[in-house]
Amino acid sequence: MTGLLEGKVAIVTGGTSGIGLASAELFLAQGAKVAVADIQDDLGAALEAKHAESFAYIHTDVTDEASIEALVAATVERFGALDVIFNNAGAAGDPAPILELGSEGFDKTIALLTRSVLLGHSTPRGSSRHRAQAARSSRRRAPQACRGAGGPPPTRSPSTPWSASCTRRRPSSPLSGSAPTRSPPASS
Repeated sequence: MTGLLEGKVAIVTGGTSGIGLASAELFLAQGAKVAVADIQDDLGAALEAKHAESFAYIHTDVTDEASIEALVAATVERFGALDVIFNNAGAAGDPAPILELGSEGFDKTIALLTRSVLLGHSTPRGSSRHRAQAARSSRRRAPQACRGAGGPPPTRSPSTPWSASCTRRRPSSPLSGSAPTRSPPASS
C-alpha cells in the first residue's frame, strides 16, 4: 500500500523534537521526503544519520528571512520539489510577566511565534503565491502550507474572507486525526 504522502517533499520547521519530530516521522512513514529545519544541530545530525535517503537536516533560524530562503532552495536542490511546508517551530518565548516584559523579549517572541510563520509563506522562493504560480504554470497542484497542530489550511474559495472561516470537524484521516480544522461556514 502506498503512503498518503508518497512522492511528496515536505519541510518541517522545528522538526528535531516534540510535535515537529513526530510530524516529520509521520511524513516519512507516509512516503514523503522530509527536510527538517531547526537550530538543534546535534539532534538534526542524529536524525539525518537515521533516515539518510529521504531526510535532510538543514540548520535554519526561522526568524531570519535569508535563512528560510536558503532552506527552501536547499530542499528543492536536494529533493527536486517542494509540496508541503509545516511551520511548526516555536518555543515558550520570554517568560517575564507582561508588566516586566521588555521590548527585546517581546520582539524575540513575536519573531519566533508569528513572524516566522509569515516568512515561511512569503519568502520569494518559498511563498505560497510563488509556489501556486509555479504549480499553475506546470499544471501541478499548489503545495499546502500549515501552521502548528491545527491541520491543513481551510478549504475555501478565493472570495471567502478568512473572517468567514470557522472551526468544524471534518472526517479524520491518518494524518489529521480527529482534530478540528477551520473550514468555511456551511451555506444557509
